[in-house]
Amino acid sequence: GHSEGGIYLIENTSINLKKMKISNCIGTNGPGIAGVYNDSVYISETLLLNNKGNYALRLSNTLGTQNKIFEYKNCIINNNAPDNNPETAFGGGIILLGSLTPNTYTGKVINFQITENLAAPDPIWPPGAAAGLIITDNAKVDLINSTISKNIVDGIEGSAVSVNKGAVLSVYNSILYGDSLYELSLGRASGSPDPAIANVCYSNIEGGEAGV
Repeated sequence: GHSEGGIYLIENTSINLKKMKISNCIGTNGPGIAGVYNDSVYISETLLLNNKGNYALRLSNTLGTQNKIFEYKNCIINNNAPDNNPETAFGGGIILLGSLTPNTYTGKVINFQITENLAAPDPIWPPGAAAGLIITDNAKVDLINSTISKNIVDGIEGSAVSVNKGAVLSVYNSILYGDSLYELSLGRASGSPDPAIANVCYSNIEGGEAGV
């Protein structure tokens, strides 16, 4: 455990992280793994457990104008939550943020278990927060052979997975079930000029269309 988060990556190329356990860390953004402007990032066989802060795994390309790619495989994101500090009080599992420039952040999330994560957004926020996985800011992500379950948004109407601000999520052979309140949400309650897209193939979403 570490009070400033586990791993922070910035402006690297060809990163390969594997067989790690990152647990009991606290950090404002990405208490487990955080980073920005990294290209060709590969993370595998990693457990992020019991970390406290704003999304245990938080990686982005923010203001980047060149495409960055990533592949995350065979990982477990479990029981990550808020802490008592208002600055790190949101919690949640994963957030992948692209860039203001479209087509500059693309990758795959394969064989993941995203389970029992808790998000506790500020009560004044509008509905639409997500506790398991957020894809936003024009990111394009394939979610493959993964299970997302028992994630909870506390206090307001939310979902396990959120896709917004021009992002595209393609879901293949995956299961989303037992989350509170919904499984998948598209767009933002506050609105966005860019549409969010989700393609779902050969997957099980609890509640069917009612779960979206």
